[in-house]
Amino acid sequence: MAERKDDRLWGGRFENAPDARFDAFQQSFAFDRRLLPYEVAVDRAWAKSLQGVGIFTETEVRQTLAALDKTSARAQSDKDWLDSSTAEDVHQFVENALVDELGPLGWKLHTGRSRNELVATDFRLFVIDAAAEIRKALLALINGFLLQAKENLKVPMAGMTHMQHAQPILLSHFLMAHAEAFSRDLARLPSMLSVTATLRSIISLHSRVSPPISQGSRKILSCSLRRNSPTSSCPTNIPPAAA
Repeated sequence: MAERKDDRLWGGRFENAPDARFDAFQQSFAFDRRLLPYEVAVDRAWAKSLQGVGIFTETEVRQTLAALDKTSARAQSDKDWLDSSTAEDVHQFVENALVDELGPLGWKLHTGRSRNELVATDFRLFVIDAAAEIRKALLALINGFLLQAKENLKVPMAGMTHMQHAQPILLSHFLMAHAEAFSRDLARLPSMLSVTATLRSIISLHSRVSPPISQGSRKILSCSLRRNSPTSSCPTNIPPAAA
């Protein structure tokens, strides 16, 4: 396999380096590193898929999966490794780690896909897990409003309309109005998840996923991959997050 001129996913077609100021501006690893568990999960699935179409051999898949496991384990235990990385984004970070471990074989995993596809798939998996955390936080917030309302059932306050004082109301009434507003947000989460869980860019998911993504993500993702049908046939409820 030929060596590449540039270690960036997009750098092979350019003869000159980008402007240093723009290069610093467009780097995103400082914040998209949170997608690393999902990036590794998607890479594991893609490696198995490439074997299915004859791009990867069984040995290459085994080596790639082992390197991905090693990358995931080190990222969880060695924060300095992440902090000192010069990668422009999470995708380049993982590819660099694979190349360091496997040599040119590490580049082969990018066959047949674009970074746009990686971004879309990683982010959808992230949102599935984030939705469970948001649900947990919303339930705690709504419960806080309910508890405060119960403790202030007879406390009067001035209502407001158009930035002016209006009729007298109870503090409990005011608190319950906010609880009702947040309960509508809670009701919107399953609808959002049913759209987010459409993951047709991955062919198959390896049964053993090493990164710490939630059981809810795995169940919805696995169903989407198994079925050649609309995701309405897959579960769309958001499982409670672990306490």
